[in-house]
Amino acid sequence: MRQHHNRVDLHLHSTASDGVYTPSEVVRMALERGLAVIALTDHDTLGGVAEAQQAAVGTGLEVVAGVEVNSEGDWGDLHILGYYVDLNHGPLQEQLEAVRDVRVGRARKMIERLTEMGMPLAWEDVRALAGGASVGRPHVARALVNRGYVKTTKEAFDRFIANDGPAYVPRMRLSPSEVIQTIIDAGGVPVLAHAAHFGKQAIALIPEMVGYGLRGLEVYYPHHSPEQIEMLLGLCQEHGLLVTGGTDFHGPDSSEGAQLGSVHVPLECAERLREAAFQRSGPAHTGGERPMTPSEVQIYLNVTEEDADPKRLDELTGRLLRDLRELGAESVERPSGGVTPEGAKGDTFTLGALALVAVPAFLPRLVEFLQAWSLRGESQGRRVKIKTPAGLEVEFTPEKKLSQAELVALVENLTQTQ
Repeated sequence: MRQHHNRVDLHLHSTASDGVYTPSEVVRMALERGLAVIALTDHDTLGGVAEAQQAAVGTGLEVVAGVEVNSEGDWGDLHILGYYVDLNHGPLQEQLEAVRDVRVGRARKMIERLTEMGMPLAWEDVRALAGGASVGRPHVARALVNRGYVKTTKEAFDRFIANDGPAYVPRMRLSPSEVIQTIIDAGGVPVLAHAAHFGKQAIALIPEMVGYGLRGLEVYYPHHSPEQIEMLLGLCQEHGLLVTGGTDFHGPDSSEGAQLGSVHVPLECAERLREAAFQRSGPAHTGGERPMTPSEVQIYLNVTEEDADPKRLDELTGRLLRDLRELGAESVERPSGGVTPEGAKGDTFTLGALALVAVPAFLPRLVEFLQAWSLRGESQGRRVKIKTPAGLEVEFTPEKKLSQAELVALVENLTQTQ
């Protein structure tokens, strides 16, 4: 527990699911604690990732797109974390939406059982605690605390809504193979969450899940003992799995997880996870190739008045287009919309969007190219702004070089298909 040395937390929740803080607030807290890499892994939703990534722009903090999905079988339930997933991948979004729909009915049934036990709760109160996000057991637990039926959310789980509790209602049954495959299809890296937390039966299932495409184990976790950590590290070495870790942070008073950033996770874990996610040559750590759906990227040039001269502008855009084609872009079209003045003085001009279509394999090179192009002496005074399909906007300027974490976050956002 060396919080002052820790730079990584790959298991965090926000109000997009059952966390207490908004995605932006989670990012702010991570920055306050000096973290370099975090993953937002809300239950059954990717709804908070874009907000978190936008909040981190310009800070040097990398926000990994993640999700935590429950799987279930006769042996109980297992949680699968998906890292670097495509935010717009249809099948994954459909699966998550189905799970969320079932969650609503499940929560209502729990409330009915608690009412029968003499602890009535109003559905409106529980839904309000979710704040429009996916309703889950933690919201029911908080409602029990608010009504004075229990003193803490932990007591609510222990006495009433844990898996063996009298008000428990089973969740939607997704098999580990289904969840793992969907994460892989969405370009993500599937990792088994808090494996030792689920007991020996879960550990025994790891070789089977490796066969389904599981690529890692969450080793560093608040409730894992030193002996369990050593055991899981041995399994990772035996099966060639990635090592990850995180706090499972939900909030300051939550019965789940620990405080944000309080579990020491080696920076190497985040670096290897990133390498696995962006491996481009053939099947690799992701269990298969990432989706190669082309993305349309819009590039805007902010130029000086001198550059706005038609002849000069034609030379400038021509050179940029040529460089992009040589770099490997599938399709590059000249900017549309002409040149318009920008700013109060009108001394800076914005060139209309330059449409570029590229497969994800090209995008890391594109980002590196634009960074270098903005820093070249010949581009002094010009700025390049890139807008991704997911709506993230990042500006490259000669005055400020983006950090490696910011570049990685941008590449990740660029790989989100339309």
